[in-house]
Amino acid sequence: MSKKGRGRDMKSTNRFCMFILFTLFSFVLSYVTVTSPTGNSHFQLGQTYTISWDGTFESGNTGIDLYYDGERIGAIVGDVYTATTYDWYLEGSFGPIPGDQYQIKMYDAGPAQDEFFSDYFTIFPSDGVLGCTDPLADNYNSNADFDDGSCIGSVIPASSGLAFIGEFEGSHYYLTGYNEIYWDEAESFCADNSAHIITITSQEENDFIVDNVCNEASIGYLPLGIQSPFEDWITQESLEYTNWNLNDLSGNHTQGEFYCSTEPDNLQNLGLWGHEPHTSLYGHILCELELGCMDESACNYDSDATADNGSCEYPEANFDCEGNC
Repeated sequence: MSKKGRGRDMKSTNRFCMFILFTLFSFVLSYVTVTSPTGNSHFQLGQTYTISWDGTFESGNTGIDLYYDGERIGAIVGDVYTATTYDWYLEGSFGPIPGDQYQIKMYDAGPAQDEFFSDYFTIFPSDGVLGCTDPLADNYNSNADFDDGSCIGSVIPASSGLAFIGEFEGSHYYLTGYNEIYWDEAESFCADNSAHIITITSQEENDFIVDNVCNEASIGYLPLGIQSPFEDWITQESLEYTNWNLNDLSGNHTQGEFYCSTEPDNLQNLGLWGHEPHTSLYGHILCELELGCMDESACNYDSDATADNGSCEYPEANFDCEGNC
């Protein structure tokens, strides 16, 4: 082969290699981050909200879908081309309302078929009221139906994402939004927020959780504050009341869970407890806050309290708590 012919072949090869590299690089460039909605977003039916994202797809064909609990609900818009925002008017029929397992999916309709999801967010009814639902907060709004993360002055910080559910016999219950988490992580999360994973000491408390948590939202299963060998609660409370599902007590499982699923196939187990392996993931956490005096030197010290409420009482000088001099 002549030098001239070999040079032509080398140029063709170089062009082909550059084409392949450019094509591969183009696919790598397709990366989109959804910046709104976020995990703290609450979208109300009948209102308009801006969906926003960073980045564009190389094909220039950007579609937006709505998902709930991993299942596609439908298209929001077929193609916004190279735009990075879209104003979405919420109307029509979606999944569960209210529901906190919604996601936006951005997808490339071109050759790469890339797709990227938003954080989970909440959609609530047109007649719902947003505000601070925590009665321990300074700005508590008794008319609010859905917590908007605006609470200030509560033992439970707004940044935790915990929403007040209700009160039972002095304990306050707070629920997270949807976020897959392991039992050990759930225990640490509640402890970091002056609470603990739920412990249940009576049928009445069990019924309270079913009525105020399970029947109000799509929950599934909740971490329960008990571990192998299942002899007492993580708070050291004695295990006197139980509600085990006798068909779910595997000997090699290490932690407890509360059946909160209201799916038709699971209703027969609603409110029962089971044993689960440490690899199980939970979509929600129910944290229990117990207020009381935490000073062991006080006359009314409460060993079960997870947060101090300023109620500690002390004997007068030169007297003990029984009034003895």
